[in-house]
Amino acid sequence: MNFFEKLKLLKKNNATEMNYKMLFQNIIKGIYLSVFLIIILICVFFPKIEYANKSLCANFLSPWVLMFLGTIFFAVVYTVANCFNFKNSKKTMIVVSILFFFLNLFCVYNYYFYTGWDSSELINFSNSYIHHQNANDYQWYFSRYPNNLFLAEIFSIIRFVAHNIGFHDYEYFAILTVQCFLNAVTGYLLFHIIKYLFDDTKISLFGYVVYVLLAGISPWISIPYSDSMALIFPTLILYLYIHNKKKNSMLVWFFIGLCSTVGYKIKPQTFIVFIAVILVETFCVAGKRELKKSFLNDLIAIFGAFMGLCIIKVGISAMNFPVDKNMSFGIAHYFMMGMNPADMGNFSDKDVEFSASFSTCAERNAADLYVAINRIKNMHVLGLVQQFARKILSNYYNGTFSWAAEGGFFLEVFPPKATPICEFLRGLYYTGQYGDIGKYYILWSNFEQMIWLTIIFLNVFAWHATKNNRVCVIMLSILGLTLFELIFEARARYLFTYIPLYIILSLYGFQYIRSRLNTFRERYKRSER
Repeated sequence: MNFFEKLKLLKKNNATEMNYKMLFQNIIKGIYLSVFLIIILICVFFPKIEYANKSLCANFLSPWVLMFLGTIFFAVVYTVANCFNFKNSKKTMIVVSILFFFLNLFCVYNYYFYTGWDSSELINFSNSYIHHQNANDYQWYFSRYPNNLFLAEIFSIIRFVAHNIGFHDYEYFAILTVQCFLNAVTGYLLFHIIKYLFDDTKISLFGYVVYVLLAGISPWISIPYSDSMALIFPTLILYLYIHNKKKNSMLVWFFIGLCSTVGYKIKPQTFIVFIAVILVETFCVAGKRELKKSFLNDLIAIFGAFMGLCIIKVGISAMNFPVDKNMSFGIAHYFMMGMNPADMGNFSDKDVEFSASFSTCAERNAADLYVAINRIKNMHVLGLVQQFARKILSNYYNGTFSWAAEGGFFLEVFPPKATPICEFLRGLYYTGQYGDIGKYYILWSNFEQMIWLTIIFLNVFAWHATKNNRVCVIMLSILGLTLFELIFEARARYLFTYIPLYIILSLYGFQYIRSRLNTFRERYKRSER
């Protein structure tokens, strides 16, 4: 074989490898398009069918009206964003993020309250633990839900620091302060991710404003729990991955794995981004050399994840808090709840009682799995489709992410603060038994629903985004989260940590529609001539 024949064969092999890469990217984008077409069609045409927490959506305007208004609103926000010219976007965004942090903190101070459900278990435990009080009453809770023990440790550390610097009366608010800080940093990271992907400061500012309006000012930031504590992790992992593509630093790959594990121990759903990164880096490569490099990166990231698990395990062990491993609820329990047609895939007290009736993990998992499979068989194909449709509505048809849905949500409401905006903020976010205070709740909830439905709608057009591994990671992450929510227990707030990723893809959709309208406008002008 002469030199030219070898060169021809090499080009052919490279072309084949590139085709495999493009095929994998096209498959992800095709599935993403199909899934979001189904989601938006269900949200638009079937919002009146029964689904979990439907009562929370009773005051929403028609999805058609909200998407129409949302499209206009997005166009206005983008036009306004075009009026700003950041010469030094990095320094400017640091200042903006600091200002937003303090503004967010001030707002949270004016409307926060004590909540019930799982959040109160973690708060009360951390209070007892750092003040050396008897915390044995919480042993059953952490034995059943051991994953929350790490979050309880984080709360305890924050309380400990606040207590020792003289803020004993503000230990609870110190946790909210950390969440406000993470919220501000997430927005900052999102701005720079968008700037890197689009190379456009104006579209970055537009995306940042959308983030602030949907997640930044969301009252979920005032709830001390995993949804707000884990908000930063999908965005942080994505930021590290995107900005490391050129440098390919082993240290950054290590931190990707480490951060993924920390996020997982706070909110398991955040680990899906790490899985997406590993899958894309493994299968979406062109050439053996790139495959070897990607394989090495994967190993370093997995090693980082393993080290993260070891560090967290040591940290939890240092708490010296005993748990009964036989009481823990495994993944089969949440699968069983997800396939429960009576409760439409949402939380089920009966399923909790059923799982708790078994004395060992092995018995519990086997029984839960048996019930789940039987439920699938009994539903048949049509019933399973109906179950998934209901779960899609539970997950996606609520721009407030099911605010106030959890049990004992407004556990203790404080007297209003003596500030000019306190009554207004409480009027926006209070609902349920405090509906008399929440005079503007219907306005805020419809505003959030408008933004959220518009984002979902624009995600359909993200199919036209540039074909690259970065976009594939974002799409695969959201597909993984959606699949997770369809299989296991459905909760709208589980999507909260992924808001930045939805926004990024919606910007691709927005850019595509904008470019098509500009093309149509140019053709129309030419035809008039």
